Amino acid sequence: MKPRLCIVGGSQIVSIAKKVAAEFEDQADFLYIPRQLDGALLYLRRLEGDVDIALAGPSTRRMCSNELKIPVISFRPTFPDVIRAIQSAQRIHDRIAICLSRDDRDFDIALLSQVLEVSIHPFYCDTSEEYEKACAAAKKKDYRVVIGGSFTVHAARTMGLTGILLYKGRDMIRTAVKSAI
Repeated sequence: MKPRLCIVGGSQIVSIAKKVAAEFEDQADFLYIPRQLDGALLYLRRLEGDVDIALAGPSTRRMCSNELKIPVISFRPTFPDVIRAIQSAQRIHDRIAICLSRDDRDFDIALLSQVLEVSIHPFYCDTSEEYEKACAAAKKKDYRVVIGGSFTVHAARTMGLTGILLYKGRDMIRTAVKSAI
């Protein structure tokens, strides 16, 4: 019997995940929840008996993993994801805010800022409230571009900032799916 995997994330993440899942359709069955952070928990609770494992962004995983009986694996941004997002943001402005999960402190943002010759201010968050506050702080500090996950991109845009999705590559989802299988 194939494992049943549930991929949780914003609509852009779900779209990427469906493409990745096609590569593994003979190894697993997939279900998708187009929600993130606190909005995902209710849906995951309803699916606990129907799925074997959930895959989500790091903050959603942190919020949900202690509340569920099923394991939650995090897809985490890769170094190329971070570089690509910064390069996209640089085309818009040279002052960039980046919102990462507290699990993603291993990226040397100061070094990236120096090497790429751009001002990058990191915010480390895990709840929807923290991501919204980070976007508001970025705006107050005159950052015009915010890099982050689906929730952050949406929050930035509602505040009049440009949001750049950090997770554009398929690698992070592919890695999480392999780990889950």
